[in-house]
Amino acid sequence: MKIDIPEKKKLVYESHIPIRWGDMDAMNHLNNGTYFRYMETIRIDWFNSIDCIPSPEGEGPVIVNAFCNFYRQLEYPG
Repeated sequence: MKIDIPEKKKLVYESHIPIRWGDMDAMNHLNNGTYFRYMETIRIDWFNSIDCIPSPEGEGPVIVNAFCNFYRQLEYPG
């Protein structure tokens, strides 16, 4: 199965997260795994903003595919 991702994407939510010194790797760049932690934080904030709270039965949104294109380096303090 192939999923076509459009070039122009629709912005559905925006948030700002401060870059912490401890998020850096040995080269003083944001550690690549940290991008996914940031995306997880923003995803939960977005779900909360639209009252999308998982049910007690465990039903809720499912992440089918997660990927990241790195367009530029992020550095502390950001």
